[in-house]
Amino acid sequence: GAETGAYRFVEWQPQVKVVLEANPDYFLGRPKIDRIENLIVPDATTALAQYQKGELDILMASGGAMLSQIANDATLSKELKEFPRAQLTYFTLNQSKVPAFKDKRVRQAFLYAINRQELIEKIMRNDRYLATGYIPTGIPENDPNEKPYPYDPAKAKDLLAQAGFPGGKGFPKIELVATADETSLLEAVSAQLKANLGIDAAVKIVESGDAVACLSADAGEIP
Repeated sequence: GAETGAYRFVEWQPQVKVVLEANPDYFLGRPKIDRIENLIVPDATTALAQYQKGELDILMASGGAMLSQIANDATLSKELKEFPRAQLTYFTLNQSKVPAFKDKRVRQAFLYAINRQELIEKIMRNDRYLATGYIPTGIPENDPNEKPYPYDPAKAKDLLAQAGFPGGKGFPKIELVATADETSLLEAVSAQLKANLGIDAAVKIVESGDAVACLSADAGEIP
């Protein structure tokens, strides 16, 4: 088929790199950069070290901990560029593993019990915007006037009690599953669920491929 993008595919080495080259037929003109190698470096610390040694020209620093390290470095902070991207960070409530999540009141209780603005400020180092819906900030269809679920521990407790789990009594133990770069976020969410709902949520860190495998087709609705 016709190649219409600025670059065209050359090579893919799984878990190593993706190689692209400039498309001379691109409608806006041939790109000035001839070749791009997107190196796949799963460990953020290793990636940052490679950037500092000049082995990487561009580093996508999306995690709060790495962003904080870069911002506090005299040299790296001058090279940091920030921009919004079309991405949502969310938790999926798996109804097949935890039948209690089939109750809308339970799902709403979880939302009201999590102080997302505090997570953004204290854990994510203000590198996220508070989501108000499915459409991320930066997309034209995003509605900045849409009101998100507020942080309301009292309402969360009430909803959970209505669902038959007063103070978290009788609620099954659950796991919060994500990759290593989200460890601090999971721990903070676990602490909030315990404090506000009396629910025990263990933190489970897995590889990125395993994290995707944990999501089943019937993972549940977002209220």
